[in-house]
Parts: sequence; structure tokens; C-alpha cells
Amino acid sequence: MIIHTMAIQSLPMALSTPITVVIGVLVVTFFAVCISFVQSMPWSTNRIAQIAVFCVHRVYIHPLARYPGPFLAKITNLYSAYHAWRGDIHIDMWRCHQKYG
Repeated sequence: MIIHTMAIQSLPMALSTPITVVIGVLVVTFFAVCISFVQSMPWSTNRIAQIAVFCVHRVYIHPLARYPGPFLAKITNLYSAYHAWRGDIHIDMWRCHQKYG
């Protein structure tokens, strides 16, 4: 009877787990399944799937994904490299600051 009482008392503690921890565990599990699935594919399909998972991670799951900005800049560094090459990166940063805050 004592063991049963202790199990019931620890139940609210288990239910009070923050939702962010639960979501984090689900995301890690999802990516582990994706990676194992991708590794079993042929090379070209594997690479396409890796790029797709990378893009989804950068756009939706990455900690900086919630901040607004140009879509291409969220996925790759080519956006800033292009503006640095043109010599107007400072103007582009100012324009993005005016547009996105």
C-alpha cells in the first residue's frame, strides 16, 4: 500500500513537466527518425532529404527562426555574401532594419 501511495504522489510531479521540454524531446526524436530514414536512401535522394531537413530546421525550429528577415538569409549565408560583394551590405542591413524592425 505504501508503494501505491508514493506512485500516486509522484504523478503530479510528472505531469508538471514544462511543455517546452516535451516539445524538445519530440523534436529530437523526430530528427533522429529523419536521419535514420535518410541514411537508408540512395545517395542523391539522401542529399536532397538532408537539404530539406536542414532548410526546415533553419526556417521553423532554429532558435533564431522566430526573428523576421529575408527568407534566403534564414537558409544560407549567400544573401549576406552577395551584398558584401556588391558593397552595399550596410545599406541592405539598414533597409532590413526599416522593414523588419
